[in-house]
Amino acid sequence: MFSARGLAACAFLAVMAVWLLSSTGPFTVDEYFYVRAAQAMADEGAFAFQQFDVAGAPALDMTFAKQVESPGRLAPQYPAGYALIAAPFYKALGIKGLTLVNALAAFAVLLLTFRIALRAGADERTATFAAALLMLSTYWSTYAFAIWPHMLALAVALAVIERALAAGEGDDGRAAVAAGLLIGLGQTIRIDMIVLAPAVIFWLRLFCAGKTRVVSLKFAAAALIGLVGAALLNGVKDGAFAIFSYENGVAANDVSDFAPLALLAAALLAAVLIFDVRRAFPLPRRWWMLALGVVLVVVAAAAERVFAVAHGFWYSLVDAQSYAHLDRQYGIMRNEWGQLSFYGFSKKALLESIPFAPLLLLPLMRFFRGALGRGEALLITAAGALAALYAFNETDSGLGLNARFLLPLLPFISIIAALELRAVVAASGNGARPAMIAMVASGLAFLALRLSSMTPGPLQIPLDLYPQLCLAAIVAALSLAFALRMSSVRARLLGLASAAAIGAGAAISATDLLQDQAYRSYVADQARLYRAILPANALVFSSRPALFTAAASEGLSLAYPGTNDIAAEKAVIEAYRSAGRCIYAQGSGALDWGRETGLFSPPEILSEAYSQGGVAALADNPKNCP
Repeated sequence: MFSARGLAACAFLAVMAVWLLSSTGPFTVDEYFYVRAAQAMADEGAFAFQQFDVAGAPALDMTFAKQVESPGRLAPQYPAGYALIAAPFYKALGIKGLTLVNALAAFAVLLLTFRIALRAGADERTATFAAALLMLSTYWSTYAFAIWPHMLALAVALAVIERALAAGEGDDGRAAVAAGLLIGLGQTIRIDMIVLAPAVIFWLRLFCAGKTRVVSLKFAAAALIGLVGAALLNGVKDGAFAIFSYENGVAANDVSDFAPLALLAAALLAAVLIFDVRRAFPLPRRWWMLALGVVLVVVAAAAERVFAVAHGFWYSLVDAQSYAHLDRQYGIMRNEWGQLSFYGFSKKALLESIPFAPLLLLPLMRFFRGALGRGEALLITAAGALAALYAFNETDSGLGLNARFLLPLLPFISIIAALELRAVVAASGNGARPAMIAMVASGLAFLALRLSSMTPGPLQIPLDLYPQLCLAAIVAALSLAFALRMSSVRARLLGLASAAAIGAGAAISATDLLQDQAYRSYVADQARLYRAILPANALVFSSRPALFTAAASEGLSLAYPGTNDIAAEKAVIEAYRSAGRCIYAQGSGALDWGRETGLFSPPEILSEAYSQGGVAALADNPKNCP
């Protein structure tokens, strides 16, 4: 009825329309530093941004940005490539240009999802359905109009997968080289891109035919060149030749903790490159039993670590309320009803956002029978590698409504779900009408439920998480039943349950986008209020940089209170005071610090409209300061 190109044009127009209406308010502290990085590159061609513009003011560490040799400047902890890509957009449109980067990347993600689905065995209709699932029934939209570059990184990751599939189809060395170089590009945007390298090599050697060792080595060499380029770029940024540029003192982000996982990946890579592992598959039953025995021995020998990783998978994939490391970050705590609050939000695990994801059990069951398709095998391998990375140390993924670190899994889930549902519908003998009714009814029911449960109370978090988790459990049970014995009855039940889960996913996606944009608008409104009562070139000590993102880009100086040596903080204050500039402390943390230092006057009493804390002026501020 509609051509793929026509639907793509409609999707592009929809993305651009939402982008035009979207807020530029930051959602998290990370976005403050991404804006400053893009601004520094756009305005000065520099990787380090100017924190202080007064002579004699030493830069103060801001946790997510570190001091560099240039006085008064900080280098953000993030990889350097984003600033280069984002700078022209910032130059043209300011902060709105940074959200345009992600909006365009989000559309590219839809196109790449379509292309990957075709390479994985889908026809045009199924590939279109996969892209529609991603767009409408996952949390793709939460990050399509954001500042932080998750969607940009995802576009590069999907380009890697698309080229890898091309390489595996016919010993295509050029495609393998392109995929490897793209990993280097992606590493300059997000540090987890490197995880795709072992996943691709493992897939090439285990699931592809032909000269896979040669293709794998070409891919590995290109990836190494790309990673060296990323390390060189980081060296230009902060003087450290390092593939990983991310250090903020948060326990879950300590790169060294992932050394055992890296060693395991290296051992597996060596094994699959040296030996022709593919010849061993499908394994005879006795070899599966032997493998099971080895797994049990490993579990017994390292039970504590194995169970910790298993719990990490449970937290990130099934139930975010099971998070076990409340001591890692100050913003994760239990509310008065004993439920976990993630910086004021009820974060969702993967299944709590995408209840149709258990459809992945169908290809997994085929894997154990030696009948897994090549395309689906790469998607599952890449998804498994990324999920293992964040489960290994139970990384909480910070502030957010959902499992943002698992964003790269969403296209893989959407493609596999579309492929599997095609087979399920064919086996059921049902037309599309019953599934459409189930999808629409479920979507409306979940939309009504979620919109009615946004008021704080003992049931808010359970209603936000568990209805769809129950639906996911039903899809999982029916998927296993259908995989064990295919019948038209089981296919019909699975098709209806999956359709209901897709409808629920659409409702969750829509309400997450609304909540995300509402919070961004709130932050933007608060930022305007505080900006109006502070001089444009003031120095502000605040633990809420997001409030001052736009102001800092236009002359306001910002520092964290109490995270640096008091002598350095006093030196900055004195430099600004001597230059006739005004100094303030804003927010509860900064006001407490101000009282402890004795440098600030009592805070000004503000109206209730100012909901992000009071403001206190330096006791001996210049006389011209309000």
